[in-house]
Amino acid sequence: MSDNQNSPVNILSVIAIAVAVVALGVGAVLPQASDLLLSGLHDVEITDAIANQMLVYNGTKWVNQNQTEPFTVDGWDDLNFPALSLTKSAAATPTQGVIFASGAIEGLLFNGDTLVNEVYGSGEILHCYNEGTDLYPHVHWMATDTTLGNITWFLEYNIVNEDSVYGTPITVNATQAVTGVAWVNQMVEFPAINGTNLNIESQITFRLYRNATSPSDTYGSDVTLLSFGIHYQLDSVGSSLKSSK
Repeated sequence: MSDNQNSPVNILSVIAIAVAVVALGVGAVLPQASDLLLSGLHDVEITDAIANQMLVYNGTKWVNQNQTEPFTVDGWDDLNFPALSLTKSAAATPTQGVIFASGAIEGLLFNGDTLVNEVYGSGEILHCYNEGTDLYPHVHWMATDTTLGNITWFLEYNIVNEDSVYGTPITVNATQAVTGVAWVNQMVEFPAINGTNLNIESQITFRLYRNATSPSDTYGSDVTLLSFGIHYQLDSVGSSLKSSK
């Protein structure tokens, strides 16, 4: 038996070496140990049962080549904090008591005489947020009787992106006249929160309060807080990745 028969030439190996030499000649980068190779894929759904749909790798993740990612929308939503879910202040707590003319439904009553009543909360900006756009905090509230006057709400807040350092809190206020009718669901909006550079998973902490001694607060009776919310623009139903758009 000849030497050639004892050491057969592997044609595929020769071709692979030639391809590698040509690739190096044109400046291509050979795969690294950390690279994702097609040969390393397993248990991955590449095709979809629905006709004309196929997953393609865009350099970062697998996406449906026939569908824009993420699913885009154009509109508004509301990050809402119900009043009774907010934390009451130990030193300046609003009263939880019966609201409306009759019945047993309770709400948070903010004093209209000389007291400061306040609540606290925190939350995360949701993944459907249109990053970089302004946020619009607001309160839903009710007057408890038919007297006239103005109610002023104060909001102290701090908001930063993930892995950022909180700065000095910002305090804003919003004043609205009562209607002269008890138990009307009213809404007043604070000045906008500057959304420049804000992104999903930004964390907001806040203190919401009524200072009945404020010159702009001329309504002498209790008011009921229904909820605190933040209107925001959205551009998708979520995010492509767990912590980024």
